[in-house]
Amino acid sequence: MRARTTRRYVVPVVLLTTLVLAAGCTKTDDDTGSDSPTSAGATTTVDAATDGSTTTTEPATRTTRGVTDTSVKVGGIVWMGQFSGIEAGVAARLDRTNSEGGVNGRTVELVAVEDDGNDSAANLAAAEQLVRQEEVFAILPMQSSAIGAVDFLIEEQVPFFGWGVNPAFCRNEIGFGITGCVSDPKLERGSNAMGTALKQRFDGDTDKSIAILAEDNDSGRGGIVLLQNSLEAIGFDVVYAEGAVPAPPTAVGDFTPFVNSLVESDGGEPPDMIMLQLSTTNAISMSDALQARYDGLVITPFYDPRLVGSPAFDGHLVLTQMLPYEWADENPALAQMIEDVDTYDAANGTETLHSLSVAAGYWAADFFLSVLEATGDDLTVEKFLATVNGGFEWEAPGVIGPSTWPENHGYPVPCAALSLVENGAYVRDVPLVCGENFEL
Repeated sequence: MRARTTRRYVVPVVLLTTLVLAAGCTKTDDDTGSDSPTSAGATTTVDAATDGSTTTTEPATRTTRGVTDTSVKVGGIVWMGQFSGIEAGVAARLDRTNSEGGVNGRTVELVAVEDDGNDSAANLAAAEQLVRQEEVFAILPMQSSAIGAVDFLIEEQVPFFGWGVNPAFCRNEIGFGITGCVSDPKLERGSNAMGTALKQRFDGDTDKSIAILAEDNDSGRGGIVLLQNSLEAIGFDVVYAEGAVPAPPTAVGDFTPFVNSLVESDGGEPPDMIMLQLSTTNAISMSDALQARYDGLVITPFYDPRLVGSPAFDGHLVLTQMLPYEWADENPALAQMIEDVDTYDAANGTETLHSLSVAAGYWAADFFLSVLEATGDDLTVEKFLATVNGGFEWEAPGVIGPSTWPENHGYPVPCAALSLVENGAYVRDVPLVCGENFEL
């Protein structure tokens, strides 16, 4: 087997929180962000000199990997330590469609979900196993912070679907994130989603100051760029934005200096809001340290049923890229997701936590199924990719904002929602609202 040089896309845990907070600021080299050569048999050409419009030609090849007259096979790769539950979300959505007869006469078989342990080499090995031995049509879900398989998947033309919080979902024509290209590291494009959600919360009043505290690493400093642009684009006054807190595994013995900086950041006075762009351990300690000296609004990205009961987070505002579960009585799509997950649990004797990972898996599967249906009976990889990259639109109404492909290979979906933590529970605050992308 010939040697292959692979790009190692790694997103630390703290960057995952950054991406959720910013609701996706990216930077790309052209209108779609695609910098990968189109392989033989590809059907979509992106004109980077214009507006990203596409032309579709008849496929030169017919790849039917994983496809029979009655089924199509998919397999997943997940870092279970960070994204546990995403596989249940995928399975729940597929189960409902399969129980209704499948798509175009085919059921969708989830043959395996491999845990890559957040290891780039393991990610590649899992992809090679799924594609070459299991012969899967697509990777569903792909969710890891160390996606070492991206070059292999591009070479083999294997579509992959997930929550696009990794650079592997950007600047190629086979990666499809439910919230678009969230994490392109070049940071030339941004979104005002966070600012838009806060503006709605304050009934249009943006005459407020905010301080942002991040960790002292590349992802923390990059996240500051995303957040600051999102807020200032709407009119909020960012009075402090520093990547100053040592990142794990370094332990912080005393958070007092950081508290001092924050509570004096608005001309010697406390700001109206403080944004904590920190990993979970640091966020808990920092929140505890702030309680004695700050009574303003603290914002974090920690929507997680395992964390909501922590006294450190009580009163916090939580920013998400998806509509939280608490809105299910007003949103039919969200209610259907919860019903499907409950049905899956009842059939399998499991109890799935209502987390963002579960929701990400469910909607990634919904996105895949939508493209599958639109492709039609004559299913090939080439026709599938031509369908989705030929101006295809997808959204989960009111839950995840609309995306259009191929444009969202290079842009985020600029939408966000807000929840408030009260007495150990999440409370509805602002439903999903969408802003705009812009050049930084």
